[in-house]
Amino acid sequence: MPIAEIAVWSAMLGGLCTLAALALADLFQGHSIGSLRNLLFVSITGASCVVMTGLPEVFFPDLPERLMMVLKAGLGPAAGAMGLYYVGTWLGGAREDGRVHRLTAVGGALLVSATVILVVLASQIEPDNFRELLVAHRGGEHGAGVAGAGCRVARRPAG
Repeated sequence: MPIAEIAVWSAMLGGLCTLAALALADLFQGHSIGSLRNLLFVSITGASCVVMTGLPEVFFPDLPERLMMVLKAGLGPAAGAMGLYYVGTWLGGAREDGRVHRLTAVGGALLVSATVILVVLASQIEPDNFRELLVAHRGGEHGAGVAGAGCRVARRPAG
């Protein structure tokens, strides 16, 4: 990996660590469920981003290849599932819009299922075929996002 790329990904990691430290301090101060949600969100989405950059392998070249394959396959959809859950909560849940709540709940459940399937596949697949698994996995995530956006845009106004 070129030094400029290492610098960019390291800067991202520094920002994520700062956010995680602030979320952890908020958790220790407030002891609220919202603080815990913030910490989990920053940790899981941040870990997904950092693992996908390849930065851990640059700094720690002796990391087990199988472990990195499982993390790369599983953290992205796990972060997506958490994001959908939080969006559903943020939008008011079932009390505000039942259809959107169901969409975010079902989408989150599907992403959790995808996480489990991808982790199992990544733990069994040959390393030479792992790239194809990631490409197929990313295509599915983008398709789910487009379908979700279409459902939100097509929603009729209340009244």
